Amino acid sequence: MSLEPPPTEGVAPSVETGPPPIPSNPAPIVLADRPPIVIDQEDDGRLRRWSVRTRLSALVVVASLVMVGSAGAALAAVASVAERGRTVDRVATARTLNSTAAGLLRDVHELALGAAPAPGRDLESLGAAQEAAGRQLTALLDAEGLSTELASAAAAADARAVQAARALEQASGGADAPALAAQEAISFRAAVDARTKVDVELAARAARERARLSMTQRRAVVAVIVAAVLGVVLLVAAGTFVLQSILVPLRALGRAMRRFGDGDLRSRGAPAPDEIGTLARSFNVTAEGVSSRIRELSADAERGNQLRIIAEAIDLAADEPDVFRIVDHAMGILGPGRPIELLINDAESSRLRQVAKNPNGGAPNCPVVDTTACVAIRRARTLTFSEPDSINACPLLRDRPDGPCSAVCVPINTGGTLVGVLHATGPVGDPPPPPTIEQLVILASEAGARIGSIRTLETSRVEATTDGLTGLANRRMLESTLSDLLRTSTPFVLVVADLDHFKSLNDTYGHEIGDRALQLFAQVLSSNVRGRDLVARFGGEEFVLVYPEMDVQLSLEVLERIRTALARAVNAAGMPQFTCSFGVTHSSVAPDVDGLMRIADAGLYMAKDLGRDRVVYSDADLAAEVFARDRNGNGNEHNQV
Repeated sequence: MSLEPPPTEGVAPSVETGPPPIPSNPAPIVLADRPPIVIDQEDDGRLRRWSVRTRLSALVVVASLVMVGSAGAALAAVASVAERGRTVDRVATARTLNSTAAGLLRDVHELALGAAPAPGRDLESLGAAQEAAGRQLTALLDAEGLSTELASAAAAADARAVQAARALEQASGGADAPALAAQEAISFRAAVDARTKVDVELAARAARERARLSMTQRRAVVAVIVAAVLGVVLLVAAGTFVLQSILVPLRALGRAMRRFGDGDLRSRGAPAPDEIGTLARSFNVTAEGVSSRIRELSADAERGNQLRIIAEAIDLAADEPDVFRIVDHAMGILGPGRPIELLINDAESSRLRQVAKNPNGGAPNCPVVDTTACVAIRRARTLTFSEPDSINACPLLRDRPDGPCSAVCVPINTGGTLVGVLHATGPVGDPPPPPTIEQLVILASEAGARIGSIRTLETSRVEATTDGLTGLANRRMLESTLSDLLRTSTPFVLVVADLDHFKSLNDTYGHEIGDRALQLFAQVLSSNVRGRDLVARFGGEEFVLVYPEMDVQLSLEVLERIRTALARAVNAAGMPQFTCSFGVTHSSVAPDVDGLMRIADAGLYMAKDLGRDRVVYSDADLAAEVFARDRNGNGNEHNQV
């Protein structure tokens, strides 16, 4: 519940305007009624089943695989290029061998034609070398899976050329030498043509292999780039996915924490089976504890605010009925729907009466009738009873018309005097909760303090304005009333009364009889006035009556009735006989209090002179005459006896 502060906070309203209003429909504390709000994580729940450590480890594994894959692709590309390079080298070697065989063939031809052989070279060695080169070429081509037909044909042509050269060498100078020379020339030309074909074939193959090598190199570069790009993309995708699975719940938890810090105490994080979920659960536990404490503090602050406003209203109450009205209103705020009542005794009695009850929950109607019968008042402390049948329960809780109940009873203390009880009930076993009891105790304390101060002020006021012997208004009250009437120009009749021979009555019968005479006369005067009239004891045996808005003739008739009533009262009381003289004047004959009192005294003096026990009206002329005689030495002693 909450109460708005008074609209004029800081400016205390006057007593005339009444206490500030107390809100009657406080709003409930919203923190205690709304469920927590869980901030959604917005991530893949299946991935959240893995811990953050597992996800990071998986990311490292993916990165390693990407690196290995990229390296493998690069190595494969390099191996392919190297293989192509080796093929090119072998083709080049084959061409070299073919060229070597062709050169040896020319050496054989030249030697066959009679040219000077090179040192250490003869037809046999050249033929062997040329044959060996041919075999190496054929073996190389066969090892590479290349065609060996041309090489074999070239080797055969070489063999025929060598054979022709040998035949020519052997027939040197013979008759068939020219024919053999022609035959050798033809064989040589055939061998050269065969070697040329082999070289052309190898040259073409070399060109193809170099083109393939270039293509393989380009493909290798492309493959390496593609592998690198795919690896990077895969690594970035996996990293982004893993990082999002971490950052998204972290951001959500951060938003929950920020909302909680901004005052939304219902904000919570979403728990999950990973480290961030553990952090969210820890935050939720902390937030729940903080929220619970804040709710408690908020409720305490609201209750304190309620009690502060109620205390201010009670402190501004003008009288006891005003206090009871505020307490009645406060009960509906502090205990809505719960039976509560306030029982107070009067200042002059110990009997308890119901002065306030809960406007929403009614009153429990406790049957206690006297302060001495109330257990809480006797024990002078707050008592709570959960079960009416307990051995130490208040007996007045049993046999109630509304059935048995639990109760809390708070005594009302007014300056050390217990004058009542604040009584609240509930179902059996369910008395008002401790916070409500605490509020009721404070309400009782504030109400008791204000009632006590009101009664003290009233007592002080009565003592300050009342004569202690007769109970009439005293001289101070009289002078204040006369000043108010003159200030407001209200016409009135002023009467001064004095008991006749009062000194003699005191001397003859004693002061006790004299006091009884004064009290009896005061009772007679009080019994013969209207509500606005004032009867005051001016001093000694002298009294003053003030009749606002009454004409002089009517006042004279009233005073005659008072004289008759006094005689009857004296006879009925069995007291010694005594009478009273009256001096009367009107407010129109003098402008101030002193002038009016002087003129009324002149009428009293004249009544004494005329034999006492009478009423004399006086005006300014009579006053001047009476007091002129006193100045000339012809004064009377009527006021002395």
